[in-house]
Amino acid sequence: MGRHTKQTVDYFPHYAHHGKTLHIIENLWGNDGYAFFYKLLEILADEDGHYYDCRDETGKEFLAAKTSVPWITGAEILNKLSIMGIIDAELWEVGVVWMETFTESVKDAYRKRSIPVPVKPQVSVFLPPEIHNTPQQQDESDAGNPQSKLDKSKVKKNFSSDSIEYGLANLLLTLIKDRKPDIKDPNIQHWALDVGLMIRRDNRKSEDIEKVIRWCQQDSFWQNNILSTGKLREQFDQLWLKLNGKSKTAGKILGGLAY
Repeated sequence: MGRHTKQTVDYFPHYAHHGKTLHIIENLWGNDGYAFFYKLLEILADEDGHYYDCRDETGKEFLAAKTSVPWITGAEILNKLSIMGIIDAELWEVGVVWMETFTESVKDAYRKRSIPVPVKPQVSVFLPPEIHNTPQQQDESDAGNPQSKLDKSKVKKNFSSDSIEYGLANLLLTLIKDRKPDIKDPNIQHWALDVGLMIRRDNRKSEDIEKVIRWCQQDSFWQNNILSTGKLREQFDQLWLKLNGKSKTAGKILGGLAY
């Protein structure tokens, strides 16, 4: 047998007794949830570095084909796993699946190898250059530098006021303020960054984002739950399904449960 040069494994533990995770996923999605979870583990086992990149359409289509679960349903399951802390929430925000517990479970396979056990990849690896330095990161990198303590209005912005990202972020804020004039002004650049991730990483069309924004701020339930672009991004699939009348359960926010 040749020496292993990739960080992949041929097996992983499949325990007979399941913990809370599988019970919750099965309860919500039935056999589709069970099959999706274990087929996801198979994918992670076979991927170099034990993470799965589903940022583009090819990645999404392969995941759907491998698990025999439609992408919309798969995304809902992954959202739930993120809320539960089973997959890494930070990486899932940019469309990458990393499961620390899975990597821990296959450590024994690396004992006789010359390569180390994979570690969590950096989120910055998966971000395009134009959004590596968000306003928040710029503020943090300038900490302690007297020459950089400028008025916030002078800090270079990532999104101009006539950009699609800024416009959609401002649309949501305007609609919220129509109902809640006293709401605290957010960092609109951070909101625009979330919209940018929706467009570039989640492959959302700007016109669809606008439709969802306008609809959710007219819906008596969602208008009080979607008060930022971050929450809009997190719940987009459920909102889109509800908007199009395709799911009886799309209006339900799933609460987080400890693993």
